[in-house]
Amino acid sequence: MWPFRSRAQKEASAEIPRWCRILQELEAGEADEDAHYVDALRRCLVWYCNDELQVDPFLWLDLAELGEGDEVDEEHGELRSLFFELLHSPTGRNAELRTQLVKLIAHGANA
Repeated sequence: MWPFRSRAQKEASAEIPRWCRILQELEAGEADEDAHYVDALRRCLVWYCNDELQVDPFLWLDLAELGEGDEVDEEHGELRSLFFELLHSPTGRNAELRTQLVKLIAHGANA
């Protein structure tokens, strides 16, 4: 048994998740340009899906091409829609998109 293992695990669990750090930066206004802001929103959504839901949102792209996505992943439909919207690099809607992401993440945390 490794004597430092439990301490390392406790320290790792106390760390703020990477998607949460990006969200905090966005709320602080650290990404001013539209392109950087949307990219940060996209990374936040992808990392949230990967880390918290164990879902790879890039698989949604394959499902959309096959026309099978709606029936396969109904559980994450709103996140999926936002992911596709962010891939199209919308401009001028930073606050709206951030609010939508925060709402979906909060809903997922409460579910």
